[in-house]
Amino acid sequence: MLSQNKSNISLIFSQTIVLSTTAEELNIVKRNVQLTFRKDFEKSTFGFVEKAIKEADPIVDFKAIDAVILYGATSKVIESIAEAQTYLNDSNLLNNDKKSSGGKWWDPLKTEEGEIYNAILIYNDNSSEMFTHEILHLYGLTDLYGSNYNPRLSAMATNGLTPPSLLPYEKWVLGWLPDSSVTCVDIKNDISQNSSKNRFVLDYSTGDKTLIIPKGPTSALVVDVINRGSDIYLLYYELENDSRPPIKTFQVINTLEPNVNIGRYGGVSSLLDSPDYSLLISDNNGSSVAINLIPKSELGKDSSNELIKKAESKKVEIDATLKAKQEAEARAAAELKAKQEAEAKAAAELKAKQEAEAKAAADRAAAELKAKQEAGAKAAADKLVAEKLAALKKTTITCVKGKLTKTVTAVKPSCPAGYKKK
Repeated sequence: MLSQNKSNISLIFSQTIVLSTTAEELNIVKRNVQLTFRKDFEKSTFGFVEKAIKEADPIVDFKAIDAVILYGATSKVIESIAEAQTYLNDSNLLNNDKKSSGGKWWDPLKTEEGEIYNAILIYNDNSSEMFTHEILHLYGLTDLYGSNYNPRLSAMATNGLTPPSLLPYEKWVLGWLPDSSVTCVDIKNDISQNSSKNRFVLDYSTGDKTLIIPKGPTSALVVDVINRGSDIYLLYYELENDSRPPIKTFQVINTLEPNVNIGRYGGVSSLLDSPDYSLLISDNNGSSVAINLIPKSELGKDSSNELIKKAESKKVEIDATLKAKQEAEARAAAELKAKQEAEAKAAAELKAKQEAEAKAAADRAAAELKAKQEAGAKAAADKLVAEKLAALKKTTITCVKGKLTKTVTAVKPSCPAGYKKK
């Protein structure tokens, strides 16, 4: 991600190596780092790395390996280590202290397959930010933390961005930022005592940008713009390669912030102070930012005051435009919400009406069915009653026997023996 696929790492994982050094012994190594560095190689972290590689050498193939990463952890974390080590096969190297076991401190690590010049030791720390930081040391980047002016936007400093990021300048020196994204300024020919002429525009719509003003063989003033989507950060700092840390960021006057978020048209009229040139963000159109470098000797004079007033007026204009835009968007959002609520209310009313009509139709159908069923049941009951009544109705017949006559009344009348129905 950091190199934008311009540099890829091939990791070869070995089996877990059981070392003779215990966790407590390694804790002691960590506690004594300040006492052993360049004084007692065998008891230092460098000595531990050499010992670990020697013990692993019989079972690990180190052929064509550029760097070794040693990672270990304990169930009970007491100490932690995150350290990158570089070894140099240089007979002219200064401060190359002798080791009591023979050889010198910065001698490459020897294996059966050849020499190793880079190693990383990570103990009880498995964060991706830490691994990224230490691996970037293998590319030659140095630590940027250690002062109150470190650029927090770099993974080599106290990083405030997730995922980790690098300064555009750092990417450029590694070949990960194209030259087209870099503006180099000649301090003698391109910088004037007239502040209005020291105007530079950095187009951040296409990615990170950096502006570099060399001051000497090892020093420069740098303006970086880091593109993080809606958040665009501008940093102004001095680079001194021979210092540790080599970067000192300049703060925003009044807020003392080490960077400015220029995303969403922000940052206009911000002034970052430095001993040589104060940087004024004079304009920001949403895709590029304009800056003016005001010579320290000109700060406070009419020419620089006029630039600052123009920037402040521009900020007011931008703020007003953004406010009007936000209010228009708020009105549009409110109108849309009202429309959606009205449509939702109409839909709810229509649904309620349809449900009422469906219920009324269902009630009518149920009532008609019930009435029909009740009428059918009544008719059937009446028929049954009629049939029963009909079955129970008495009739009278006349029976004769010679000259004798009898009448018989019954449900089913029949003539007595010897008589015949007349």
